[in-house]
Amino acid sequence: MIPLIFSLVASGFASVGLLGTILALTFAFLCVSTGDAVAKPTYCAALSIHASSDRQGVVIGTRQALGAMTDVVSRC
Repeated sequence: MIPLIFSLVASGFASVGLLGTILALTFAFLCVSTGDAVAKPTYCAALSIHASSDRQGVVIGTRQALGAMTDVVSRC
């Protein structure tokens, strides 16, 4: 699953860099947004599998908090 996510995001960024047209921008937006939408739940599931059952809530909460802080900082 992770190679598919990487391929989607990489193809999106490469299409904008190489082509530079509106159609390429639309394709890139589709690829990057789909890759991002699939990546977040995939990484969360991978994190929760590797944590012990009594620590899963802490791990998932920390991931959500760090993700929210990243979103805030990236919008500044």
